[in-house]
Amino acid sequence: MNGAWVAPGGATQTIVACGAGSVYEAVIGILASGSDTSPGIVTVDTGNDFAKSIATPLDWRQALA
Repeated sequence: MNGAWVAPGGATQTIVACGAGSVYEAVIGILASGSDTSPGIVTVDTGNDFAKSIATPLDWRQALA
């Protein structure tokens, strides 16, 4: 998986900032790693369709607040 990384040492959350397709890849990577971490999703894609469908703020700074 390109650019994805799950923090070692018992991290409880992994922040994923990317488009919808990469969100899928990151979640698959987290699940495959066997980690108990949960993904925090910040979409930064062009159309923001995924962000709109889950009612996440479209501005990444607001999404992280």
